[in-house]
Amino acid sequence: MENFFDFFWHLFNDPLFTSFIVVGLGLMLGAVNIKGLTLGISGVFIAGLLFGLFGTTTPKYLMNYGLLTFIYVLGIQGGASFFNSISKKGIPYIMVTIVMITASIASALIFGKIFGLSDSDILGAYNGALNNASGLAILMENPTWNDTLLPSYGLVFPVGAVATVLAVQLIPLIVRKNPAVEFIHHQDKKDTKKNEKILMRKFVVENKELIGKTLKELNFRAKTGATIERIRHNGKIIVPTADTILYEDDVIKINLNEDDIEKIHAIVGPETFDDLSDPTIGSIKIIMTNHELHQTDLTETGISRTYGVIVTKVERAGILFTPSQNFILELGDILTVTGKKRALRSVSKFIGKPGVTSPGLDLISMSIGCAVGIALGKINVPLPLLGDFTLGAAGGALFAGLFMGYMKRFGIFTNQISDTAKNVIKDIGLSFFLAGVGTSSGLALIGSNTSGMPAILALSIIILTITITAIFCYCYYIQKMDFIKSLACLSGGMFQSAAIATLTNAIRNDEPTAYFATCYPLATFGSIIAAQILSQILILT
Repeated sequence: MENFFDFFWHLFNDPLFTSFIVVGLGLMLGAVNIKGLTLGISGVFIAGLLFGLFGTTTPKYLMNYGLLTFIYVLGIQGGASFFNSISKKGIPYIMVTIVMITASIASALIFGKIFGLSDSDILGAYNGALNNASGLAILMENPTWNDTLLPSYGLVFPVGAVATVLAVQLIPLIVRKNPAVEFIHHQDKKDTKKNEKILMRKFVVENKELIGKTLKELNFRAKTGATIERIRHNGKIIVPTADTILYEDDVIKINLNEDDIEKIHAIVGPETFDDLSDPTIGSIKIIMTNHELHQTDLTETGISRTYGVIVTKVERAGILFTPSQNFILELGDILTVTGKKRALRSVSKFIGKPGVTSPGLDLISMSIGCAVGIALGKINVPLPLLGDFTLGAAGGALFAGLFMGYMKRFGIFTNQISDTAKNVIKDIGLSFFLAGVGTSSGLALIGSNTSGMPAILALSIIILTITITAIFCYCYYIQKMDFIKSLACLSGGMFQSAAIATLTNAIRNDEPTAYFATCYPLATFGSIIAAQILSQILILT
């Protein structure tokens, strides 16, 4: 019996074993759904925190590896959107980040000093409240801070994980607006529909109201949010255009939201499993590199009219959309285009260049990119009044990823990472990083001063309240964005994907994710800069 317990004692004191257990249990915890609210990947941090309180640890090298790979791929995904936002049309989204930085730093400094907290507690609470794991990692490379930020960071992290989610639900109650009703009022102003689970289904046209009318007359895509990819009429497969007429017993192949299957069934007719394959018709992914099409309405490009093809999906910053006709294209968008194979070659030359169509990973470029990021992170940049500024390894990796995400290719190096590979790398990387931060925070909390915990928690709540209020008020009252867009930008400005999921569930539509995707990379990069600025101010004062 003694040997049995000794075996498990040594096993649970193996940092590598602990890492995998924490990640597994944390993801299980994050998947628990309570009235639509889930912790998601934050559950890994919570699990790590609990393990850390019992004295377990995880390898630091594994934590650093996870962070670097996650950050680099995040930069790849958001590179095009990030640099596209740095333009006249992107000013409102840049301002969301500036408001976030200003409000959060000011509230942390003022109330941190009022509460008499130490600099490390203020800085730890600041990053924990914002769930700013990247900023924390960079600061921990600074010998001034090391692990002193972990107790306050670990204490307030759970508060930050749910704060924006709760805000998205409480703000409508405070301002007395119903999100679903507001979405309907402004639906005609929206230009995108996104779904992480875009499906393909085939239906037989039986609804008499559709028969004999063109897709333009039916306004099919605007009313349903679905895209008709091809039609079988009298045994012939055709790629539809706005002037295509629907006839009884036509079979249409549709890309649609998983939740809209029943709606399409009611509008069109019964679902079928007929074969609509045609060797002359295909689909390709095209990366948009034509600068003349940047910020252009999809309809105005004339792609469908000129080439007889249809854009069925658009990927931007790792988020998938089914675009409406007035969807605004941006450089770096990955368009899925369906049509005659000869036409696809022509439209590819017009839009940009073929994208990755099969799972793949340029591991050489990714490895060199991460190495370059580490080197960039060690460069000291003097800032007036603030002293030396460094990106740190994580910040350098983010910058390198953003650059490659925008450039697509730099010499022999590419940003070629398939969608599947991106998701796997991000999930694994962030999970192991949060497991390490969680266990380290738990260990740090064991020996920390409990008397200061109420003040640290109060500071985090104040930081979150002021920052969330400032972002929403800027978007809704100053920038005059519509209500749903304001909440979407708030979610992106606080870089909380759980909040945008809560919003889209409330309105039963995924269109606001487009605004979230625009704000998210800007706010992520801004939070790293903000943590460094606050650090330098605290050191100087």
